[in-house]
Amino acid sequence: MTPLSHWLKDLRKKRNLLQKDMAEILGYEQSYLSALETGAKGVPKSNFLNQVIKKLELSELEKTNLLIAADKSRRVIKVPLSASCFVYELCHELKQQLPTLTDIQLEMIGLILRISHKENQVNASAASVYRADKLNQKEREETKM
Repeated sequence: MTPLSHWLKDLRKKRNLLQKDMAEILGYEQSYLSALETGAKGVPKSNFLNQVIKKLELSELEKTNLLIAADKSRRVIKVPLSASCFVYELCHELKQQLPTLTDIQLEMIGLILRISHKENQVNASAASVYRADKLNQKEREETKM
């Protein structure tokens, strides 16, 4: 299931609605809502999302969470034009291995991706200092010879 699938199903249950009732309120077929809730359908077009927001009178927080869930549920990721060859290779490798990754591997990848930009800067700075120190050490060893 996708983040949007979970979100829609949770919303429906919080509102004590059956699928057929929610579908009727939104003006869509129950089969379409069912397919969205199971993840069988991709992210719907904005007019569906707008209907959910309008017809179910979502709060600002609910609206934000709906749009975030929809964005996270997109099955296609666009690589920026400025991406390096390494980024393309990494995306390709991830695409190939994604179906076989364990939950632990996925959690580890998620943790790595959540490292803040500031931490990256600190780590890059520390790595630079480490490399400079190693280079200085190597130069000292060469001058001793």
